[in-house]
Amino acid sequence: MECRAIGQTQVCFCLVLPSKKPQVCPGAPEREDDGPSYALLRCEQLDVSSQSMTGQGRSRATLQRLERPLDAKVVQRYVPYAVRRKLKEQSEALVLGLEPEMRRVSVIFLSIRGLNPGGVGKDQDVERTQLVVQLLQQATYAFEGSVNKFLVDDKGMLLLCGFGLPPLNHYIDDPLRAVLAASRFCDTLAEEGLEGQCGVATGTVWCGTVGSTIRREYTVLGDTVNLSARLMAKTDRNTVLVDAETFRSCRSKLSFDCLGAIHVKGKKDQVEVYRFNGQLLPRRDRERKGLTASLLSWEEWPTKEELISALDLQLENGGGLVLVHGGPGSGKTELAAHVRAWANEHDLTVLAGQNQSPTGTITVPRLCWQEVFGALLKEARADPFWNPKNESANDREILRRLLDVAGATKELLAWLPVLRLFFPGLYFGPNVVNAMVERDDLHATRPSRVVTLCKMLISAFARHSTTSNGTVVLLHLRRSTSFFGQSDDYDERIVDGIMELTELRGAKPLIFCLVAREAGLPSKAVQPRARQVSGEVRVNNLSLDLTEMYVQHMVQATEGVHPDLLQYIFESSGGNPYGTQLVLSELQQRGTVQVLEGRLEIDGTGRLRQEYPQVLIGMALATFEKLPHRQQDL
Repeated sequence: MECRAIGQTQVCFCLVLPSKKPQVCPGAPEREDDGPSYALLRCEQLDVSSQSMTGQGRSRATLQRLERPLDAKVVQRYVPYAVRRKLKEQSEALVLGLEPEMRRVSVIFLSIRGLNPGGVGKDQDVERTQLVVQLLQQATYAFEGSVNKFLVDDKGMLLLCGFGLPPLNHYIDDPLRAVLAASRFCDTLAEEGLEGQCGVATGTVWCGTVGSTIRREYTVLGDTVNLSARLMAKTDRNTVLVDAETFRSCRSKLSFDCLGAIHVKGKKDQVEVYRFNGQLLPRRDRERKGLTASLLSWEEWPTKEELISALDLQLENGGGLVLVHGGPGSGKTELAAHVRAWANEHDLTVLAGQNQSPTGTITVPRLCWQEVFGALLKEARADPFWNPKNESANDREILRRLLDVAGATKELLAWLPVLRLFFPGLYFGPNVVNAMVERDDLHATRPSRVVTLCKMLISAFARHSTTSNGTVVLLHLRRSTSFFGQSDDYDERIVDGIMELTELRGAKPLIFCLVAREAGLPSKAVQPRARQVSGEVRVNNLSLDLTEMYVQHMVQATEGVHPDLLQYIFESSGGNPYGTQLVLSELQQRGTVQVLEGRLEIDGTGRLRQEYPQVLIGMALATFEKLPHRQQDL
């Protein structure tokens, strides 16, 4: 508590922490204990003589105490997100501190050259430094990471970031996010005329608060943090150097240059290092090849047979809806590939779209519809009915022809600019588009012009195209690992609109196939409608018998699987097809299993080491940490 004399008034201030009895001015009324709180207490003693201020006399005035809570919005800017979440759930954490933990984290150490915030006069770069820090913060938060420290030492200005700190634990792709963020750091600094060196390392670190009850700091400590700093010192300017663990986690999506083993300070043995060359792998190399090949070629997969039956039924009915839904790793992506293959066999045009970025780290609003309508535009341009002279018509001309055939009025055609949301190549000024979209959203009493135009485009294409026997709209709504994915306001309305079109029987069938997790369905009407037309396909985990058949198929073990080995694989994966493939792959890499005389057996020791694949552990932990704190305690 601090008391000061201001004129004829003695003012005392004190910060009250939970579980602490507040200190007040002598004579102030006692405060009832109503639980932990944080407050700034102000005790005023009015009309006090100079003698009483020194404590040598008796006050002639009454005491008054005012309480003003701290502004949480102001305080939270100075508190790490991991700490903030705990404070909401348990306020006493501010006094007691967070429990330390060992956690798998990807750490970035960035060195910035070219700034001198401590200079004098014209050499001072305070404002520029502030701008650079803001840009680096934005890059970190875009990939859902945490900025831990910003400091200056003999190596220059340093930034320490962590990916995987609570509560933003992606685990499965935290190394990928860290490498992409580090690459963006270097690009940002280069654009500002500065130089950056980045080191990224992944491993187990100590996470927790250090300090006394007066002041605490949330930090990360460990060999992984030190290694990222050593890699930063070894890399070239504006490049990203990563360790072997980070490379193994990212090699299925990103392209790296192997630099071999190098000596780093603090390490007895040499360390394998890799340089990120800034390139994504080609799309065909980013797929889950092992799982895809196994499930696509597994003829005994019951869900595949169920899907084909549902598609055949909708085709016989002249169009309809097929809903494919299930949990992560259950094989929905492979079923979507089966839908494509089935459509090609029946000479049906496929208009497909999905909503995930190439790296799978985020979902992109409206991307799925851009892909669907992009495919529609491509097919229409190659169709003599829509492009009779086979001329290089622009997007606007093709769309007008489609809408004219669909019976669009002049009033409706005037809303053509709003379609730029789904046709990026459709040139209209962004201000015009935004104004019309806002105006459309304000009219809640009539159907959306955006949705109406989309329905008319699909209806016209499905009914009048001459290059196929019908149309399949395949929409695959994936779920990324992001915590703060953006939702698309048009998903539900366009999905409902396409379902309405499938009910209108025409000369050619229109089949709408939606692939998604059950929790990620864009419309509440999808599942009841799919059940009504017998088009619901639920993708479940495999039973013990089906797991054995799937393992036999993957390793070509015609005579079966050792019972103990089968039980281990089933219990480790829970019958999840993706998990089954991961566990089996891990056992094969360790040399624990082998096929002998057509039977999958355990190696000569006859023992299975209880080591689970990191991806399975990550999936479990990421799901656990998304639960509320109380459910985690249970």
